Amino acid sequence: MQIRSLLILAFLMALPSVSRAVAFETATRLYQENQYQRAYDAFKEMAELGNAEAMYKIGLIQVQDIPSDEDLVEGYAWLLFAIDSGYEDNSMADSVKFLLNPSQLKQANIKYKQLKQTNNAEAIQEKYFPITFNSNTGGKSYIPAQLLRSQAARDKTNEPVGYVDVAYTISTDGTTRDQKVLYASQRKLEGAALDLVKQYVYQPASYEGRLMHEFYRKTRIRFSNSTAELRKMEDLRYEELLAQANTGSSVHLYQLAEHLSLSGAKEESSQWLIKAAQYGSTRAKFELGRDLLYGTQCLFDYEKSVYWLTKAASEGLADAQLLLGMEYLLGTRLPKNISEGLILLHFAANTDNDAAKLKYAQVLAVHPSDALRKTHSPSRYVSQVNKHQYRDLITYYETRSMVEESQDDLKNAVKWQKKAIKEAEKYGLPTQNLVVSLDNLQNQNIIVSD
Repeated sequence: MQIRSLLILAFLMALPSVSRAVAFETATRLYQENQYQRAYDAFKEMAELGNAEAMYKIGLIQVQDIPSDEDLVEGYAWLLFAIDSGYEDNSMADSVKFLLNPSQLKQANIKYKQLKQTNNAEAIQEKYFPITFNSNTGGKSYIPAQLLRSQAARDKTNEPVGYVDVAYTISTDGTTRDQKVLYASQRKLEGAALDLVKQYVYQPASYEGRLMHEFYRKTRIRFSNSTAELRKMEDLRYEELLAQANTGSSVHLYQLAEHLSLSGAKEESSQWLIKAAQYGSTRAKFELGRDLLYGTQCLFDYEKSVYWLTKAASEGLADAQLLLGMEYLLGTRLPKNISEGLILLHFAANTDNDAAKLKYAQVLAVHPSDALRKTHSPSRYVSQVNKHQYRDLITYYETRSMVEESQDDLKNAVKWQKKAIKEAEKYGLPTQNLVVSLDNLQNQNIIVSD
């Protein structure tokens, strides 16, 4: 075991930095700056996902300046394919056509047919995207988390009208963890919304009878004494995001998909989420991978899920690295791969993602390798989390307890575990698991003075 751990450690230290995504707007800027090869590579990836505008840009790059005969043929084929895929302006294709002799036209048409056969909408859908349904379909062995208890948002005349979108993880004890605000119509509502989500209690998700975490569940908390006024507010944001999304901005395409999903327009949201991924949004790629893993509004698909989660993780998204890393470590839904899981958690913990820092510290604290802990100190990762800013104090205190125990400081381990229990009691949450951990610490014949 120790040899294997040292090999993992060596692999971690030798890893290069992750790649960064190039969204459509960035690729367009590269094209305008005459960085044609970089722009071409970015557009090519998006074109292979069905982006007609990216297909057109590929054709444009190949036929510009003084193109070779081969570039003209290739470019014309892409221009034809872009038009066939929904690009509306055929003027460039018509112009290029007059530059081709009959032999070149024949070659271009053969290439166009090849593109159409391998990259048509049906083939792309089957290869990359979810088969959507109206409910969670994560397989017969998967049971998604079910909400057992929630608190209604306050409905008072002195409360501002607005809404807050919140993401969180559902733990195996049914409580919510790592609560974070995604969007708030008014910042003054953020604290109240997070406090409400902290009080949620779920029947945790399970797979083949084994309890499992569910990462990045989202909800919309509405504060209103006027449903009409709140609906007007949500509709106005929809119109703003739609106008921005129609410019081809990958960020706004994703934000529109997220807004629609939390508004309840799931089918329309799925369409915009796919388009956001086609325009290079890393967050959209993560969401697709997550939905395919959990069977959220779609059919569970292992290969597609791993494809999208790996894409997002390789582009530096800590949420994707954390989710994929934990799946590999636990082997619940994906094949167990401890070394790959540690690598992904290592990357995630070395970003500004506090949840990843705490999760990595927990994994290091219980890992059998002293060498791994010595080089990647769990205390260092916990110390990087500001408990006054990080909202999930239960996880923070639990992690502090685990780290202290790994360093044989059982007195402080008990102290932090008691803080975790007190925090859970503050929100009326179940404390059975926390109490069991505390009992295990106290049963080690340690006299604790408070």
